[in-house]
Order: sequence, then C-alpha cells, then structure tokens
Amino acid sequence: MVALGTFFIAFSLLFFEVFSTIVMSFVLGSGYIYFVIGISLLGLSAAASLVSVVSFRMDDRKRALTLFWGCVLLAALLVGNLVLFALLKDQINAGVELAARSDGLGGIVKKILTGQLWIALWLGLAMSVPYFVFGAIVTIIFKTLPASSFHKIYFADLFGAAFGCVGAIAALEWGGYALTALLPSVFAMLAGAAYLAKNVSRRTVGLAAASAVVPLVFLAPGLISAIEPVPQLNSLARDYDMKRKVTELWHGWNSYARVGALKSVSPSGEVDHIMALGNGEGHADLRPYQPQGYGDWKQRLAILGQALGAPETALVLFAGTGSDMLALDYYTQHKTKITGVELNHTMIRGALELKEFGLDKFYAQPNIRMVVSEAREFLEQDKNKYKSILLSWSGATIAYYSGSIGHTTQFVYTKEAFESMIDHLTPDGFIVVWNTNKVNSLATFRAIMEERGMKGIQNSSLVLYGTDPSTSDWKRYWDENPLIFKPSGFTAAEINRIKEVAKTIDLSVAYAPGEAVPPAFEPYKRVMTAPDLERSLADLSRESGLRFSVVDDDRPFSLDLFSTSRYLSLDFWQQTIDRGNLKMYEKYRAQQTLFVTGLLVAALVLILGPLAVKGGPPVSRLSAQHLVFFSAVGSGFMLVEIGLVHKLGLLLGNPAFAIAIVLAGLILSAGVGSLISDALFRWGNTFSYVVGFIFVYVILFVQLADPLVNHALAWPLVWRAVLALLVIAPLGLAMGQLFPQGLVRASEAGESFPPWAWAINGALGTIAAGLAPLVAQAVGFRVLLLTGAVIYLSILLLPAYRRAEGRSPVSASSPVCSASS
Repeated sequence: MVALGTFFIAFSLLFFEVFSTIVMSFVLGSGYIYFVIGISLLGLSAAASLVSVVSFRMDDRKRALTLFWGCVLLAALLVGNLVLFALLKDQINAGVELAARSDGLGGIVKKILTGQLWIALWLGLAMSVPYFVFGAIVTIIFKTLPASSFHKIYFADLFGAAFGCVGAIAALEWGGYALTALLPSVFAMLAGAAYLAKNVSRRTVGLAAASAVVPLVFLAPGLISAIEPVPQLNSLARDYDMKRKVTELWHGWNSYARVGALKSVSPSGEVDHIMALGNGEGHADLRPYQPQGYGDWKQRLAILGQALGAPETALVLFAGTGSDMLALDYYTQHKTKITGVELNHTMIRGALELKEFGLDKFYAQPNIRMVVSEAREFLEQDKNKYKSILLSWSGATIAYYSGSIGHTTQFVYTKEAFESMIDHLTPDGFIVVWNTNKVNSLATFRAIMEERGMKGIQNSSLVLYGTDPSTSDWKRYWDENPLIFKPSGFTAAEINRIKEVAKTIDLSVAYAPGEAVPPAFEPYKRVMTAPDLERSLADLSRESGLRFSVVDDDRPFSLDLFSTSRYLSLDFWQQTIDRGNLKMYEKYRAQQTLFVTGLLVAALVLILGPLAVKGGPPVSRLSAQHLVFFSAVGSGFMLVEIGLVHKLGLLLGNPAFAIAIVLAGLILSAGVGSLISDALFRWGNTFSYVVGFIFVYVILFVQLADPLVNHALAWPLVWRAVLALLVIAPLGLAMGQLFPQGLVRASEAGESFPPWAWAINGALGTIAAGLAPLVAQAVGFRVLLLTGAVIYLSILLLPAYRRAEGRSPVSASSPVCSASS
C-alpha cells in the first residue's frame, strides 16, 4: 500500500501546484508565479537534504505512522495556504486602493513593482512548508525501502503527479473554485490512510480514510469566502482614481483565469459594463444587444473594419463578449456576415447568463457566428474567406513579454499566424491589428510578402496614431497605433478614404504609401522601404537599445523588446541597484535574473551541504559523478518538458488543456518508463543507450515539430491530443528510466545517497525552470530543447554511468537500509 499512498500524495501535490499557479496568477500576477513556486520547490529539496544526513531506522509500523501523520500535517498546511491566498489578496487590494487614491495609475504601478516581489517571496516561504513535508515523506520512503522497489515507487509518484495535473484542470473547468481548492487536502488524507493499511487495524484505516472529508467543511457557504481571493473592483474596472462605484454582477473560474462581470457607475451616473479576466489582463466591453441601434457610439476598431465600405464578411479575433461585433453589425446595418472567435468560454457563459444584456439573441442572428476556440486553431480549421479580419484588444500580462509560456494569445501575432490570416482574405481583403509593437508587425508582414514573392510591399501597409503620446510611441512594446495591412495594396482613393474615417475617431496617419511621414514615425517607413529588412531592424535595435525582429512561433514574444545584450551592460545592473529609470519589463527581467541566481546559491547549499555533514555522502570522485548525473537528469528533464509544452501547446489550443495533456503525458510515460526500467536494464539496456536515444529523439523533434504541428492544427482536438501523446510517449519512456536506475546505482554507495539524489534532482529542476524563460526569450524554444538534449548527453562523460550496466555487485534487491529494526 506504500505505492498507493505515494500515488495519492503525488496526486495531491501536483494538483495543488497546478491549481495554485492559477490562483497566484490572480493574487500576484502571472509574472510572479515562478518566484513563489521556485522557493516552494526548494522546500522539497531541503527536506531531501536533511533526510540524507539523518541516520534512522524504522520498522513497517513506525514508518506507516510517521507517513500518516506527515500526510495529516500536509493536508492542514494545504488548507492553510488557501486561507493565506485570500488574506494576501485582501492585503494587496488595500495597498492598491491606497496607492491609487494618492497617485492614480502611477501609484498602482509603483506599488506593484515595489511590493509584489516581497509578497511573492513571503508566499513562497509559506508554500515551501508543505513542499518540505512532501519531500520528507517521499525521501523517508526511499531511504527505508529496498532498492528493488525504487522503480515501482517512482512510477506511483509520477503516475499520481500525472493524474493530479489533469485533475486540477478538470476540476476547475467543471467543479468550481471551492471544491477544487480542497481536493488536494482530501487526497493527502487518503494517502495517510493508504500508508496505514496492513500496519494497523482495518477500523483505524477506515477512520483515517473517513477523515479525508474533514477539509470539505470549507464548502459551507459561510466559510468559502475564507479560501477564495477576491479582486479590487475599481482597479479591475480600470478606475484608477477610485471615483466610480463598481460592483461585480457575476464571476466564475476556469482552468486559466478568474472571469468577472462588472458594473461601473461614474459620479455623474454614466454606466459601463465590463467583463474582466484575472486582475484585468483581459478586458471586454459588455454591451447589451439593442436592435434599434446605439446612437453616436464610436467603436474605433469596428469603424476601421468598414473604412473601405461595408465588408460582405468579417472575422473578429479576441472577440470577447462581442462588443466589436455589435458595433460592426450596427455600422453596416446588419449587412455583414460576422464571425467572432473567443478562447475564454467562461466569459461567453457569463455573458449569456446575464439575460438583461440579450446577447443570446444577438448570437442567434443569421449573420452572426460566435465561436469558442483558440484563434490559430480556428484559422486552420476554417475554410471561409473574409474581406476584413480584425484583431481586437487581446489583453496582456508581464508574462507575454518576459519569456513566459503557456499563453496562446502570443501565437496570433507571429509570422505563421499572419500567413494564415492572409490566406483567409478575399483578393481585396485587409487585416486590422490594434495592439503589439507595430515595428515588429510591419517587419513580419513584409517578411511574408518577400518570402512569397508578392509585389507592392511598400503599398501594403498603413499605420495610424492617436493623440496620446504615451500610447503611440513606436518604441512601446504595446502601442495602440492601428495597423491596416492590405496585401493587394492601397490605392490613393482608399488612403484618402481611410484618412477621412480616421479623423472621425481622432486618429492621424503615421505611415501610408506615398504620404509624408511625421518624424516621430520615421522607423515605420524605414522598415517598409529599406532595401534590406534585417539590416533595417538591426539598425533600429542598435539605435534604440531595444530588440526588433520578425516574430515567429519559435520565439512568439511579440511584446518582448528587451535586448539580450542588456544582460552584459554594467549600466543596466547599476540602474537596477540604484533603482534607476528602467522600464517595467526591464525591472522584471532584472528581478527574475537575480532571483534565479539567488535560487542557484540556495540550491548549491542544499546540494553541497550534506557533503560537509557527518553521516552525509562522502566527498569523493564517485559522489561528484552522482552529483553531475542527477543534476543533468533534473535540469535536462525540466528544459525538455518546458520546450515540449511550448511546441505542442500550439497544437492543442486551449493553454490549460495543453499544459495538462503535455505534462500529464510526459509524466505518465516517464512513470511507465520507471516501472519497466528494472526489467529493461536486466535485459541489457544501459544508461548510454537511453541517453543516446533521448538526444537523437529531441534533435528529430526539433526538426519536425513545426511542420507537424502546422499540418495537424486542422484536426479535431481528440486526434491532436492523441498525436501529442504519441509524440511524447517514447521520450517520456526513455527519460523516466534514468532517475530510478540512477538511484539504484547511487544506493550502492550508501543509504544517504538516494535522499541526496532527490535533493539534487529537485533543486536543479527548479533552477532550470527559472532559466528556461530567459533562454527562450533570448534564443527561442528550439535552442531550449537542444540545450536540454546536450545536458542529457553529458551523462556519457561519467565513468560510473558509462560502464556495463547489468546488475551491480550490490544487488538492487538488497535494502538500502534495514526496513525493520
């Protein structure tokens, strides 16, 4: 029953980790999730390091009781963390409100930059406690069981983790917040009961199992509020002066965000309705359906969408609840067939539940089609042509330009996405892009036209700008200068017509074919007219100290203008130390780099500390080889895992589903690899064979992944999921064999080595997870995957793992230490 208990407790912790990342994205902001998780995971490594230097012996009963009480403590700590999430969010809300009342939006930004990091660090320390308990439980098991059972226990650990990952996503989608939040504690208690089995009476085991329902007491209506964080409503409604009366009409959670419907009333009585995602990372106007009309409503994107006349067909991406669609339908007098695409099904569900807005009637109109889908997935499956394609306000978090992954919005601004949109245009069709940096967007459109041998590049694009210089600066990662791209080229009459329409919504021309370009927007002209596009982008990058490029699926960070050379700039680090005039994303990048460095130092202490303690692993050449081996396995696995999530995430569409399927598939196949590793190594398999296979497989995957994903995007989701699992399985089977067989090899050197190996593996995996976004931001995900493969290949340099495997002189069936006193 030890294996069953390990399954339950691994299920509990991975479930909690996935769930908590979603909640922390709401509490702190997605950019600070790694700061919390990184510290938390070090708690696991700290427990393993401690167990590695402590000498103890346990009989079966004593071990069962120790593990049971450990599970009870873990369940209590998990509930305690839920309460902490809610309390911290209340504290953050109060700070935001105070900062906004004194200094508006500037005060909020300053508060976030100075306060969120410290809150993240404290929350990480709090979360490290349950991770420490989990690490102690697992390493006690590995220290007190025979080496012959390592592959089975590791299989149970990975098997539980895989199901925990999927379970968290499924529970949030269909079970609601409160039940999802409490399930990890329930399964921790079930793990305790499983550990007791066969060592105490059946009645005791039954009582222990029944106690698993205790955490569910928080489902009582009066207690749910103690574990569910709530937003600061004025900030969520972007009322940064705190002068409006904001109430929440409805809210719900799904597997990647909290969604709320807000009513915002100004002091003069003007009413706005908003559908807000998370802490405001996504915003959609919530407009009622009024067949009789909307008076003098000026919706800029919709106005530009019919600037060249009412289009017969139009496609709106990032449609939200349909505000752009309502406006376009109104302006074209219901003559345009409009298709809207929105990823967040909870947002649509919430809008439909608010019957007073009548959106169910609007969606049912014969010329209206609202589709819940990821935009790239829709583009590959849809066969229709459109006169206009409108990219509405997409929303953004710091994660979009920090190198973070797991979001699919960024894939809509890549070269591959723009190519698909061009293929969906009618011969005289056009695309309107509202957000992102327009230097990058112009460069990407030009690169496509050059590759396809299309003529009239200089006549294909037109950029407008507004009166607010803070949102129209061409150097902003997130400018609001509408870009209109027409592959067939603009005529002089069309340019004049757009200029007239633009005046009605307070927009002017920044760049247009044959028009004088204002000096402030000269870079747009350089990108479109320079003889050499790459040289032009390089010159702009050098002159501005930013990074401009053609954005593609391998490095899809369309908002990322951070120049990698800044890492080597003394001025950058001096400004960081002096709190100089750095941009927000530069400050975040500095924080992340310094944080990963700090984690590396802490990891070295946890890894090297046991070598200096009596009873720990000895300082020897063999210990050094074990250190390198488990470092390579931990970091290599993490880098490959993150690369797979990115590459196959686009294939699967929904970001939460993508993470669940890819992670679960990789962890599950690794678990199967662990289970069969003992037999395979007895039959002649070797570390060299496994490492060689991993290296070659990753190389092939890097070469074939992009064309494979682009080909399969049009398939139904079920078949895409099957394809992803089939691609993942061979790699997972191979990677899963290394850790348990490495534990067997390490156990030959003494009982302190398996817990120490856990510490090394966990610590280096944590460091790799922090470095991965920085690497991907700098050089892309192909290089990230190849780096992971090379790290695995380094194992071939270790004599202890290169010699003929077979069965070592110390039988793997021998106990690492006595299982009985």
